[in-house]
Amino acid sequence: MANYLKLTLILIVPFFLFWWAVLSPVSFIDDSHSHTIISPDKKWKIVLSPVTMTTPLSLIQGLEGKRYITLFDKNGNYIGQSTPFCIMRMEQYNILFPSKDRPYLGVLPENCDYDIPINKKNGGVRS
Repeated sequence: MANYLKLTLILIVPFFLFWWAVLSPVSFIDDSHSHTIISPDKKWKIVLSPVTMTTPLSLIQGLEGKRYITLFDKNGNYIGQSTPFCIMRMEQYNILFPSKDRPYLGVLPENCDYDIPINKKNGGVRS
């Protein structure tokens, strides 16, 4: 029984620590401080959300006003979100919504990789 518990802890604790350190700051959308932008063709919606201050690094990112992007389709289905490894301030930016010629959401200037790919499986752009 003790070996089973030890093995379980060895497998679960690293996963939890990774989630806490890397993914927890972008795992929860804070609706009270989020900003929504709808594409001109009304097919896409993005939500600019502040980083949730759950770790020491995310505390610094939150105090600096850094945000991440979550993309939804016109039906409110989750498509994807920007990488948790590069989060930037979203003061002066241009949103490039998905289109027939551009199968991803992009943000300019490209200080970070904010591209969110769209594919046919999750309701994305079709040729």
